[in-house]
Amino acid sequence: MNFSDRFIESSYYIENNNLVLSKGQNGVVINKEKLKTNMIYAINNLTKQIDTIDIPTKYKTVHDLNLDKIHEEIYRAPQDAYYTTNPYALYPHVDGIDFSISLEEAKNLLETSPEECSIPLKVLSPTITTNQIGIEAFPDLLGSYSTTFSTSNVNRTTNIKLATNKINGTIVLPGETFSYNQTVGQRTASAGFKSAAVYAGGEVTTGIGGGICQVSSTLYNAVLLANLEIAERQNHGFNTGYVPVGRDATVSWGGPDFKFKNTRNYPIRVVANVSGGKISVQIFGLKTENDYDVEIQSYVTQYIKYKTIEKQDATLKKGTTKVIQSGSNGCKAVAYRILKKNGEIVSKTLLSQDTYNPHNKIIAVGTKE
Repeated sequence: MNFSDRFIESSYYIENNNLVLSKGQNGVVINKEKLKTNMIYAINNLTKQIDTIDIPTKYKTVHDLNLDKIHEEIYRAPQDAYYTTNPYALYPHVDGIDFSISLEEAKNLLETSPEECSIPLKVLSPTITTNQIGIEAFPDLLGSYSTTFSTSNVNRTTNIKLATNKINGTIVLPGETFSYNQTVGQRTASAGFKSAAVYAGGEVTTGIGGGICQVSSTLYNAVLLANLEIAERQNHGFNTGYVPVGRDATVSWGGPDFKFKNTRNYPIRVVANVSGGKISVQIFGLKTENDYDVEIQSYVTQYIKYKTIEKQDATLKKGTTKVIQSGSNGCKAVAYRILKKNGEIVSKTLLSQDTYNPHNKIIAVGTKE
């Protein structure tokens, strides 16, 4: 039931980067001590006819909000990221928080507000963030992989460089999950991405950001060799050719993502660069006695024969043909991660079972008389 004269305690909470203050209201509350006495009396006199138990109340005055004390609880100074080397330990940065207005302005706002008011908050950024910690804090190479591409396609090269720069220097803390899409961001022209060949709907077409899947696939292989956990990965519709079969990772904004989790006890750092027509990705961290030598094994289990499709073409003379698209077989493939210790196989884990569609051969058949 809703009593208009009920007591409401003053309170505060944080919502949408605002400190919400509620003054509460004076009113009546249950007098617990008297109610306890009444109930004990009723229990001890069950032989008597007691039809009702009165619930006694008392008037209570709300406590004023102490904004000085609240500010002390809310305020947090930013902390710079730092590391030590003996032993190796990395301490990530911590953002601070404070009122966006002065304490006096906040007090005046609270005083002039009838029931409730909101004080805007701001984030206090540290001088040194975690991603600014240098490579010297990550002494060991855990895994690396490289792929090559043709620099003759200027747009695709631009996209590759942009995506590589986006992931370069990323630090993933223990237990954190890296998202390729979130790290690279939406592929738009305003972000500098160009139109190049992409796979879409099972066909090769052009789209903004074509080429970034080679970066995600290169990263995928480096992550595998670093023996990190794969949280999300999907293969392309067609065999890409720039990595072995079963070892690609397609990505699309709003669609497939590539994610991995740092399952180690020390942060890892992604170092990625493009030199000429080569993408290189390295994963650095801190090795332990429990680390393994990692091998990735993938192979085709079945080929899928391409089909030849004929399409009538009124621009070609009757009796003539023209190959519009050369055919290539698709396949099914499996990939395994093999862990070794002192040259001996410790485990062999199935990574994926993938299907790659064939490229059908398309022939134009002339119908022109």
